[in-house]
Formats: sequence, structure tokens, C-alpha cells
Amino acid sequence: MTSKYLQSFKDILTDRRTEYSNFMWISRHLDPKAAYERLIKPTPNFHKEEVLRSVKIQEIIDRISRETGLQKGKLANNVWTILNEIGFNKRLSIIRWLGFLLTKIGLQVYSGIKVNEEKLLKIKEQMGNKPVVFLPTHRSYADFIVMSYLCFTYNIEIPAIAAGMDFYSMWVMGSVLRDTGAFFMRRSFNNDHLYWDTFRQYIHQIITEGDLPLEFFVEGTRSRSGKFLVPKLGLLSMVLKPFFTAGIPDILFIPINISYDRVLEEKLFAYELLGVPKPKESTSGFFKSLSIMKENYGNLYVDFGDPISGREFFGGVVNRALHNIRPIHLQEFTEQEKSLTAKLANEIVINQQKCSVITTFNIIALALTNNYAMGCKGMKVEDLVEDVSWINDYLIHFGAHTELDSVDIQSALKVHKHLIEITSEKTVKLVDHCVALKSIDSSKLRGHALSQDTMNSILPFVMLQLYVNPALHYISQSAMIIIILQHHKLINKDNLFTQYTFLQTLFSHEFVSCNTGSNSKFEELLQDLANVALIHCDSSGYYLSDSNKLQMFLRNNFTPFLFTYYTICNLLLQSDGMVNEKTAAATVQSQIEKLIAVRKCFIHPYCLNLDTIANAFSSLTSMEIIRKEKVDDDTFWNVNMEQLINLCCKIEVYLDAELRVDKLQPSRTVLLSSKL
Repeated sequence: MTSKYLQSFKDILTDRRTEYSNFMWISRHLDPKAAYERLIKPTPNFHKEEVLRSVKIQEIIDRISRETGLQKGKLANNVWTILNEIGFNKRLSIIRWLGFLLTKIGLQVYSGIKVNEEKLLKIKEQMGNKPVVFLPTHRSYADFIVMSYLCFTYNIEIPAIAAGMDFYSMWVMGSVLRDTGAFFMRRSFNNDHLYWDTFRQYIHQIITEGDLPLEFFVEGTRSRSGKFLVPKLGLLSMVLKPFFTAGIPDILFIPINISYDRVLEEKLFAYELLGVPKPKESTSGFFKSLSIMKENYGNLYVDFGDPISGREFFGGVVNRALHNIRPIHLQEFTEQEKSLTAKLANEIVINQQKCSVITTFNIIALALTNNYAMGCKGMKVEDLVEDVSWINDYLIHFGAHTELDSVDIQSALKVHKHLIEITSEKTVKLVDHCVALKSIDSSKLRGHALSQDTMNSILPFVMLQLYVNPALHYISQSAMIIIILQHHKLINKDNLFTQYTFLQTLFSHEFVSCNTGSNSKFEELLQDLANVALIHCDSSGYYLSDSNKLQMFLRNNFTPFLFTYYTICNLLLQSDGMVNEKTAAATVQSQIEKLIAVRKCFIHPYCLNLDTIANAFSSLTSMEIIRKEKVDDDTFWNVNMEQLINLCCKIEVYLDAELRVDKLQPSRTVLLSSKL
């Protein structure tokens, strides 16, 4: 899994750098491969007209007209307005000009755009007789156009891409995106049932009657943290419905991973994670962002997971004949189909993980984070080189594709010179940052108003963590085993499995995994850890080896998440049992800020990020330790104190003594009360 795997990738910018004219290339004759070839090519307007004429929409118009007295013609006009808001368009001239612009930007800011060409061409060969759905990871706004640019390069129909309404409202850019295949969806439909039904019928139409690939992000939003997110099921369910109801013979899902040496929005993401709201998307903002062309963002990698056929994945488990009893437009998902949709979504994310590329700087970030966690202020260059080497070996053992052999450490550091510096003493350290807090409107903060000193000191750590997180799926499961064995010293397999499953459940919203509760995957993990001499087993049970360096590395990169969850649990214990949802995250941030300031031991500043705090509350909700309740116009979490105390006891044993609270019982001090 070394860079030999990456040697098969093709840099699609190489030809653009050497050809006589980029304009001649974008002007070439195109005969793109369709996802689902049709006798008559459907137009964007055809899809909208078919939605309006569909039995489902006509029945909805009739029903609303009877219930409200509105004229059918007015309701039909409302549907047409919604379709014009939603629907994609295709203008080849715009596609060509955008291709030219993207080529120039790519040549300026990227060292290379490296694509697993062999896999892409195999996918192209499978296209033509079924709907195809591209499912890229979502780490940057650049993801929207990467697949379109690849399709343009490899003569594949540019996909219809699901985009948020933020882009729709952008002057000029909204129209450009629509003309290159974007269709728009509202983040929330609220009680607008007409919009909801029209949107669902539009998806049904482009799946059953369209010829283009469909593209959307199964995670639902950009991952500001760089981690893989728990998948959302809404759009995936809409796409699957025609298959479950036998409206199409098969459907092909393509998991795609887009990996970045350096993310365009890294500083913006760090601010957002700390509670500073993102600026509204605008055309002026887009042109201001073109200042990125002055900087180098290294390589961009695109890899493809094995295509997932709906027919093969669901096999004989789903009886599609069940839906023959009623008209298709009246069919609803069965409980089994809902469960299988979630299973498919998880499988897609797992396949995205498998084809991720771990860059040299990802490994540097892991090494530096581990070094800071041990109380050091920086690393000598030679020590960094040594640590990067053995961390790379560990990642390769667990299946990672790394670029270390092809991209040296000095080159990687140069791309990130705004974040990492090498001092005159040959020490590698984080660059100091000065945050302009005066320019931030504190009334719009999503969390606690962190102090100037805090923001200045933590921002580099949070930015660095954005490059640790893409590799965490190779670390988190091993780290769980290690921290259990560090506490117990010796433990039998059944007890180890029980505690491992507990940690998997607790962090199920934090780390997407294929092996939660799976005994066979647990056995495989133990064997992998034994193969790298991290753990041993005899007749008495499992215990750790003497490989302290690797054990501490795994522990140090997992502890920030464990500590955040632990802190939240202890704050909840200090409440009166009813916690205001609006103020909870800010209170957690405030408490962690205080702990960072007063504790002598290292507390990773990433513990302040709102994503992990939100994931912890989601996990506690799933475990039924807290539950949401509406009181007047506010939402509160009702805390089950008995279960919470039990959870705190379970978590505490896995933390170092200096990170634990003095007494594990509800305090008289109410830090999180319903009054907040």
C-alpha cells in the first residue's frame, strides 16, 4: 500500500502544462459517455415537464385544491416555479469556458491533480445501461467541480450535482453552476409539502428517465474537521426508491475519495469549528477567494472505490415485488428498506475511507500532534523524519495508501509554511497566529466567546488537527484497544470485546466504522495489532507489549475526543437535570477554555471544537442518557443522572489521572442549568 499504489495515478495537469493551447483542448469535439443511454436524449426542460405531468404531482395539486380552494392552474404555476428553482441546465459553451478557467486555476495552485485513471476507465466501461451515482467525499468547495472537471477530461457526461441554496443565491455564479449541471435543494423543507413532494418527484424523474450521472455528498455537508462524517440518508433514500419499487433494473453507486495536500478553506474551517460562523457565499467573495492563486496547495488525489451495484448489494434480501400491489407513486419504504439504506450509506463511507490517500503532511501532523501531547514545544528535524517513517509504516500495515515515498518532508512543509516553520535551530514548530477578534461579531458566535489569548494560541493547533483527522479511521479502533489494555493490564477476550464495543458505541457519531459489534472484525483487529507486536495473548488473556512509543502515539491522538466527552458528562452531572440546548455547547467551550488555562498537563486545544461537542451530545441521545424536550419555545436535554454517573465512571478509567475531576458526583454548583 506504499506509493507504488499511487504510481498508477495520472496527473491530469501534466498534458495541460505541456500542450500548445489549453483553449484548443477545451474546444475539442466531445462525445461524452452517458450513465444511462436513451434512444432520445432527455433535455433539462423535459425533466421538469414530466415532473409537472406526473400522476403524483397532479394528484397532489387536486388534493390541495380541494382542501384550500386554490385554483389548480395557480398550484401548477407554483410547482413550475419550484422546478425552475430546483432544476439543472446544460450549456456546453459555459461548460467549456468554466473548464478553461479551472484549468488555469489548477495549473497555478496545484502541483498536480492525480487520478486513479485505471479505476475511472473501468467505471466508464460499466456505464450506459443503468443509473450511476457519484458519491465523493466533501472536504472543500472544490469538491463540487473536481468530478465535473474529471468527467470533462475523460469524455464522460458531466453529472447532475446536488447543491445547496447558498450557491443558488450567488449572483452570476448561481447561474453558471446551474448551466454546468447543478440542481438546487433547500436545507430544510419545513412544512412546505408541495416543495418536498416536487423535489422527490424530480429526483425520481432524473433517476428513472435521465441519462446523466447523479452526484451528491452522502455526508450531507462539508466536513470542516476533515473526518469522515456519519452519512445522511435523505437524498440516498430518494435515489433508492425507484430501485426498491422496481422502477429501474439496477443502480450503480461509485464511492469517491478526494484527498488534499492542503485544503483551500483550512483557516475558515478552524474558525467555524471554534464557533465563528462562515461568511455568506457571494460572487464578490468568490472573486476575493481567487487570491489563493498566489499560493501553492500541493497535490490533489482522486481515487475510486469498487462500484456498488444495488442489485448485488441487496441481493435476495429485498423483495421488490411487495411494491407491485399499489401504484409506484403511492409506495413508501418498508422498515427493512430503511435499515438497508442505512447499511448501504455506511458501506459507501467505508469504501471512501479505503481509497483515501494519506499525504506526507497528514503524517507530519500526526507526529507533531503526538509530540505536543507529550509536553514538547517542537521537534528537531531529524526526530520528525524518524517519527514520520515509523508512523508511515504503521499506517501502511493497516491498509493506508500513503505518498511518503514520492513526496519528501521538506516539500510537504513548504506547502504548509503558513502553519509550520523550521527555526534556525532546525526545530519544527507551529507558526504563531494573531486573530483579529475585533472583526468578529460576537453576537453571531455559535459558541462561547473565546479570549484573544486563547484564540491566538489554539488556532494553529486546530488547523494542524484538520490534517490529523483524515487519518483517524486508521487509528481510532486500535487506540480503543490500547487504552482498554493500558487500564486493565491483563484482560480476557470476552471482557475486552465488551469494553471495546462500549467505546465504539460511545464514539459512533465520531468515527464511522464497519465493525461496531462485529466479532469477526474484532478478531481481525486483534490479529493486526499482534502482527505489529502491539499486543500479546496467552492463556490468561490479552496484554500490551513493550512498544510504548506506538502505544502512546495511538493514545495521544485519541485522548482529545475522550477528554471532550468526559468533560461534557461531568458538566451535565453539575446541572439540575434540565440542560438548555442553545447554551450547552458554549458552556462546554467555556469550561474547557478554563481547564486549558489552569491545568499543568497538556489539554489539546482541539477539545474546544464544536463538531466533537455536537457529536458527544448526539451520542448521549442515542444511548438514551439524555433526551430532548420542548419547554415553551426552548429545547432542553433531560438528563438521566443514574445512567450518566455510570457512564462517567466507565470513561474516567481510560483517562490519565491528571485529566480526571476530583470527585465523580453531581456538584452543588450548577454550571449547566435550565436558567442558562
